[in-house]
Amino acid sequence: MSGLGGIAITGACEPERRAYGRALAQTLGCRHVTGIEMLSGRGVGRALAQTLGCRHVTGIEMLSGRGVADEGPRVIDVPLVVPPSQAAAMLEEENGDGLLCIADARHLIDDLRDDAPLIADAEDLVPLGQPGARALHAAQALEYATMTVLVNWEHLPTAELSLLLALASHLGPRARLRLSRGPADDIAGLRRAAAPAHSRPGWVTALNGEHRPTMTDARVRTVRYEQIRPFHPGRLRTALDERLESGACGVLLRSVGFCRLATRPRVVGQWEHVGSCMWLHPLAADEGDALSLGQDLAFTGLDIDALALYDALDAAALTDDELAAGPDAWARMPDPLPRWVDVPR
Repeated sequence: MSGLGGIAITGACEPERRAYGRALAQTLGCRHVTGIEMLSGRGVGRALAQTLGCRHVTGIEMLSGRGVADEGPRVIDVPLVVPPSQAAAMLEEENGDGLLCIADARHLIDDLRDDAPLIADAEDLVPLGQPGARALHAAQALEYATMTVLVNWEHLPTAELSLLLALASHLGPRARLRLSRGPADDIAGLRRAAAPAHSRPGWVTALNGEHRPTMTDARVRTVRYEQIRPFHPGRLRTALDERLESGACGVLLRSVGFCRLATRPRVVGQWEHVGSCMWLHPLAADEGDALSLGQDLAFTGLDIDALALYDALDAAALTDDELAAGPDAWARMPDPLPRWVDVPR
């Protein structure tokens, strides 16, 4: 093993993740590093400081040069406060051997629908204290992993296992997928070259026209929605509340992509949804044509009715007359969606 510590372990199920990390470290004959020990290392310390908006104190400052980063190969239990996307990028930067997502098969779908925050009673801590943060972490752990390991699967019926494997594969199509039979068996071939971290999520491959999950199931689908026209924010809110959230289009577990709202025509928004929670964030303002980009979204879920989904979203897009009226008229449309305060440029 090499770099940041060889193998990092992520996942929303803390007891299962830590137990697996201990067993893996014992199998490999190396140290199992958890929580505070890990945060003294240079990579994850930077990520945590960025997430919390505070100062990053290095291992050298804290431990007078005896930081975890100097102790050689180890299995790192990535704490929940570090987003899997950041853990994946830093592990890649440090030439680590792999990012394992440990998912409990008994409640994998429930994890993706969990509307709890990662840190209870911490509403001002964004995003860790927000509703849905735990489900978002569970989804991103599957998306950014180089290997997904399902544990506690042995007593589940075959049909349910097929669905879970397909769901994990749709969310993270470039990860190796294992029904765990123990760490020694699971990590065979782990050092095989992995896809770059930024290209691993299923939604990225779907928007790039490259979505090819290795496991499939008749009930699991990933569909792409494209629309050149901006959304009418009021009708979009209605579509989200009355059609998408209600299950009229199927069970939508995860959707991510890029969108435009008519009332904010020159700002590209990031659409991010998991379970029952959704976020629309501004990505960047541009000086070009207000219609230079419309909607490009990827949806993953169970029993998705693609035609019903397209119909619901098309109904939220501007009509011919609204489109012809232009941005000045769009600015007067009712907009019930949360305001964007700081728009990056």
